[in-house]
Amino acid sequence: MYYDPWWTPKWSSSIGFSQNVQNNTAVQLDSDQHKGSYASLNLLYRPRQNVTVGAEGLWGERVNKNGAAANDQRIQVSAQVKY
Repeated sequence: MYYDPWWTPKWSSSIGFSQNVQNNTAVQLDSDQHKGSYASLNLLYRPRQNVTVGAEGLWGERVNKNGAAANDQRIQVSAQVKY
């Protein structure tokens, strides 16, 4: 589920979360995925109609059938010019 608000005519964001859960079977490997989760939040600025710059934070987590888990966090920046 994601929400995309426009704060002003030049500033916008996206915020969201997604998750999937599998019902694992006895014959699957312990290292097979049981649950995956993902979230992101960004802030975009459009100084001109054809230019967009922004930053985004990302988070993800994986849980295996055996309960082993790991997560990851990232920050990325981007720029787009349409011509």
